[in-house]
Order: sequence, then structure tokens, then C-alpha cells
Amino acid sequence: MGPDERKDVPQYIMRYPYKVSPNYLTAAETKLLQELRKYFDNRIVFGVKSRMADLLDIDNKILESRSLTKYTALRAIAEKHVDFTLIDIDKGVAICCVELDDIYHNSYENIQKDVFKDEVFKECGIPLFRIKTKIKDLVPARDFREIENYVLEYFAPKCPVCGKPMLLKHDRYNYRFYACYDNRKCRKTI
Repeated sequence: MGPDERKDVPQYIMRYPYKVSPNYLTAAETKLLQELRKYFDNRIVFGVKSRMADLLDIDNKILESRSLTKYTALRAIAEKHVDFTLIDIDKGVAICCVELDDIYHNSYENIQKDVFKDEVFKECGIPLFRIKTKIKDLVPARDFREIENYVLEYFAPKCPVCGKPMLLKHDRYNYRFYACYDNRKCRKTI
């Protein structure tokens, strides 16, 4: 087909070199997502394989202070992702991110990428939790404990008595409850 003949072909008939990937999520990632969905309530929606460039913005003031270009900063995060993002469904903001550290995370290159991700998310204030348990040995009550505590703190209610924030606490039997932030004046617990 010559150049003159090609312009007569409708655009939607042109062939692209793409097809649907049958391996979007690995079997382990699929199992982890199923467990996360069972474990957390309907205030959360899950982002899957969220690109770091979509989760994070570039701070121009920091770019200028470090003599970096926006392109350099964007390139560092454009092709990296996190496995799962827990998103507040009402506000549309990322609460935290979860990475499944399976066998692929053991190579030197991937360890370097993980260190980079950890540092970036820490600096941005978004917790990045890592699940290091083999998926067949996953125990949500144990492996999701840290994530669950963070999510419960995120959704902590205001005190019904004084209106101040409430904090997540644990009693001596490790039962969780919310206590008023100003517990010297207000002793309200939920």
C-alpha cells in the first residue's frame, strides 16, 4: 500500500502493535488484592499498579533549589508504579500504598528501585507498606495490621463531646478504641 492509498483507509482500521496483556496482575498480586478487598471497608477503593507520576506532583521550588529540570524529575518516576493504592472514596486522595515484595524484588536493580520508592513516598508523606509474606502464607490479621492501624487513624472520628480529633489506642488486651485527643479534660472513648 503506497502513501497515497494509505490516506484513504479510515484511522480505526489501522493496526497497532498492541493487545490486552493476559498477565496484568500476577497470581500473587490477584490474591493480595482479593484479601485487601475483603479486609477493608467500602470507604476505600483500590488503585492497581498506580504510576508514581500520577500519584505525585513535582515541587518546582525544590527543582530550582537543586538545579534539576522538571523532565529529569518526571523521568525518575514516570515508569515506576506501586502495586496497590488505598484511596479515600469520598475525597479521591491516596491514603497509603502497598507493595507486594515477591521474588522479583530480590534482584539488585529492584532493591535499588524499592529504596528509591521508599525514600520518595516517605518524603511526600504517603506511607508505603510492604507485604513480604509469601502469598500462600498470608494472614491478613497479622500482615495487614500496620496498614489497618494507619487506615483507622486516617478515618478517626471527631470526639462527640468536645469536637477534637480522636486517636487510635490499644488496651492491655490489644483491643483497639478511639480516645479523645484531649484526654485530660475529656475522657470520651469509642
